[in-house]
Amino acid sequence: RTFERETTLKQKIESQGQKKRAADAFRVKAGHLPNNDYPLAIVQVDHTPLQICLVDEAERKPIRDPWLTLVIDTYSRMVLGFYLTFDAPSTLSAGMALAHAFLPKEDYLRAQGVNGEWPCWGSPDLILVDNAAELNGRMMHGARRRYRFTLRDRPVDAPNFGGHVESAFRTFMNEFKSVPGTKFSNPVERGEYDSEGRAIFTLSEFEAFFTEFLVNDYHLRPHSGYGMDGTVPLLKWKQGIFDGDVMPPTGLPDRPGDPLALRI
Repeated sequence: RTFERETTLKQKIESQGQKKRAADAFRVKAGHLPNNDYPLAIVQVDHTPLQICLVDEAERKPIRDPWLTLVIDTYSRMVLGFYLTFDAPSTLSAGMALAHAFLPKEDYLRAQGVNGEWPCWGSPDLILVDNAAELNGRMMHGARRRYRFTLRDRPVDAPNFGGHVESAFRTFMNEFKSVPGTKFSNPVERGEYDSEGRAIFTLSEFEAFFTEFLVNDYHLRPHSGYGMDGTVPLLKWKQGIFDGDVMPPTGLPDRPGDPLALRI
């Protein structure tokens, strides 16, 4: 009965010439992905500009906002890797973020001075990207062949195929409103706030700050959304690896044998 009522309402909206509104109202909601039943089944990659002014390393004067490239596991919501840069999205930023995602994090956490667990590494089965050249060019297809993953464009007008990484971006933007040097897209929120005058982080300092946030906050925070039901991402990841969920446990992924070659 519910399906019949929704179908009738959808047809009514479409008959009024509002096909986009009908599609938005009745499409599968963000978070529903087919075959998303275990860690590293489906990974999403995307870029966003961070609205935070950073300073230079030498004189600590304001420079500009960085870009963040993020790799997220859609099953557990664990961030698998990221890359921060002042440069616009490129093949380099996409490759560095993927290399970070594929590699173990113990050495990286020590270098960043962060205590905590980030037990994620390994090549995924499927990587979902948009049709940007840096995410769908020679580098990505070379990596696809070498590391045996499938590369697929997100379907147009299908937010469930990009919703996980975009949801993470929204969370980060909301959290970073309290970071010195932040910029507010809302003029009322911005008010008289001097973003450049308040900026304190260099790029490397913000990387350590962001790593600490991921490992000891975001990954340990209950998440809503399809398949999570208030579960903590770190526990969801471990559940899929060691206990199984919809599928039997996957076990620990193989550790890459040559990290340098992977980065190159």
